[in-house]
Amino acid sequence: MSDAAYRRRVAALRRRRFLVLVMVPFLLMLGSVYVHAWAGDLRERVAGLEERLSDASVEGERLEIRVAELSRAERIRRIASGELHMRDPRGSEMKVYGKENGEDGRPDEVRQERAIQR
Repeated sequence: MSDAAYRRRVAALRRRRFLVLVMVPFLLMLGSVYVHAWAGDLRERVAGLEERLSDASVEGERLEIRVAELSRAERIRRIASGELHMRDPRGSEMKVYGKENGEDGRPDEVRQERAIQR
């Protein structure tokens, strides 16, 4: 082997060592930094979504309370009589249609049979 070929081979070996000993760990470290930054971003997004979920839950509870307040029978009767000029029916004004069926639309016999079975 000639002296020039030997020097080229030694130089190539040095480059490989440099790549293995310096560049590979550097690239691994750089990748690790990127993964940690990405994970931090994901943690922030999760925290934001958890906060939105909590806010939505509180809002849902508030709306459930509001629905309960607005559906109170006293309020509905007051609005019906005051604003809509409605009144409670009297006995003579009430009519029953379809006497063969009960309130639930089933024939009276079916309701009576179920009452007996219980």
